[in-house]
Amino acid sequence: MDIAGSHHIWDSTAFWPVAGIVVGLLAIAATVWVTLRAANPKRRLYYAWLSDTPLITRQHDLSEELKVTYGTRQLVKPRIVTVQLVSRGRRDIAREAFDEGKPVCLDLSTPIVQCVKVATSPSDRPDPSYALDGSKLLIGPSHFGKRQTTVFSLLLDGRTPEIVRPQQSLIDVEIRQGDGQTFFTSPTRWLFIAVVALAAVAAVLAALGQTAGVAGAAVAVVAGVAVAATVATYAPDSSRRRRG
Repeated sequence: MDIAGSHHIWDSTAFWPVAGIVVGLLAIAATVWVTLRAANPKRRLYYAWLSDTPLITRQHDLSEELKVTYGTRQLVKPRIVTVQLVSRGRRDIAREAFDEGKPVCLDLSTPIVQCVKVATSPSDRPDPSYALDGSKLLIGPSHFGKRQTTVFSLLLDGRTPEIVRPQQSLIDVEIRQGDGQTFFTSPTRWLFIAVVALAAVAAVLAALGQTAGVAGAAVAVVAGVAVAATVATYAPDSSRRRRG
């Protein structure tokens, strides 16, 4: 076998230009997809309970004469629980997103005695409206600014709470469990990763001396950016869609 005379597909003068164009076309598809998601962002409202602090840790050590009350109500297993709501997305969650004016219902599975404190950040934003109904914390309808965080400090009487998964009652807004701090929640971050990956491919091609391939990929990527910019400009705004 003549190894020196063997022929590989990447030795062809046409391979690298075609490979560069294919990479560029894939870049166009990826860029358009990410840009469509960025132009039509999925707004999310995250919920989670952050802390659970029992006010009586060893009930059997207390005298039977010692009673814990709130107003006229005697408490058996009082505890302070903090529940957090975080708004994520490139746009606010408007009051109109609450379908038929229904509040978001967080059922903690343990009776709520009182809301002790509500704290919202940034501090220039108003606290959302809320109501209590047994073990349920009813939030809204209210306006939630993007990247807004609201923490409810609640006095409960009973066992450690467990939030029942709420219904998806908001329009064009996904309700999720979590703290809302996940890195890959924004499509723009995926776009950044795609750009870095394409730059790495171009660098590898350049290192191999495949000028034609780099040129083909560069032309296709430029075309992809132009298409993405057009999509971002003219794509419909998901915040304008409403249920019928």
